Amino acid sequence: MAVGCGRQAAGKSGTSRVDYGGSLDRFNLRGISCSEGILQGGRAMAKVAIGCDPNAVAMKDMLAKHLRELGHEVEDFGSDDPIYANTAIRVAESVAAGSNERGVLLCGTGIGVSISANKVPGAYAALVTDPYSAERAQKSNNANIICMGAQTTGTEVAKYLLSIFMGSSYAPGGRSEPKIQRIYEYEREHTGS
Repeated sequence: MAVGCGRQAAGKSGTSRVDYGGSLDRFNLRGISCSEGILQGGRAMAKVAIGCDPNAVAMKDMLAKHLRELGHEVEDFGSDDPIYANTAIRVAESVAAGSNERGVLLCGTGIGVSISANKVPGAYAALVTDPYSAERAQKSNNANIICMGAQTTGTEVAKYLLSIFMGSSYAPGGRSEPKIQRIYEYEREHTGS
């Protein structure tokens, strides 16, 4: 199934079609494997924190709705603060503390919120732009926060990427385990946690 993405470029209305190939069947789009999820209708539910800067309000609202439609509980950390780092840090702290299992952060490009969230010990934010990275963020890297750019990612593509991320889970003990453990080790060495 191809995914189309509508984009606004240089003030002109236009639609470009992006074909990422593959099939939706490859991804479990209805749930995630979570330790404290509520099973309902065969899918695991998660608490998800979401936030953005003022550049990404429409996308944040659309993705929050999409998460609810998938059955997840959403905690909205807002979008009014023009300093994206403030919202990103609040979302990341919530996820790192376990108040929310996953997080979604948005700004114009996704870069600023990603950098900001990764300053919080226990937060592992991945900037995602395509289906493979959305899947591998979780499966290979155990990311707990997905970041996207509202000015660089079409709305349908963003929904698709979020669905893939939420439907993926990390399996400890695989070939990525030593790499993940080195990240955790470095964090412990430098934060004392």
